[in-house]
Amino acid sequence: MGPFPAGLVLHSWTGPPDMVIPLARVEGVHFSLSGFTTRANPSKLAQTVKQIPLDRLLLETDAPDGLPKEHRLSGCGQQEQPINRPANIRTICTRVASAMGVHEELIANAAHRNALKLFRFGQKALHASS
Repeated sequence: MGPFPAGLVLHSWTGPPDMVIPLARVEGVHFSLSGFTTRANPSKLAQTVKQIPLDRLLLETDAPDGLPKEHRLSGCGQQEQPINRPANIRTICTRVASAMGVHEELIANAAHRNALKLFRFGQKALHASS
């Protein structure tokens, strides 16, 4: 299917590594990584994210869901689980950068640039013709 000239977001992507390349071949498909990404097996995560083209990478918190693994409480008897917050985007960026073996700044800049382009911030929205 596709292409998706206006873009398609694979929200909170946690799919298998072998699906990245076929999906990335479809014009307009973007992979949005959330706190759920931090719960993946480190080997699987590295295999997956290294195949995502930087121009198709997005980051999201999926707040209040998708709390990064590092922020979850462990043990019994906890009355409240912490909730996910937009500020946790940094944790997700750090984990993705580490799995890719690159600097956080590269991931943050790529995701920012892609979001601006995909969601057309600062541009007139596309309108369907009637």
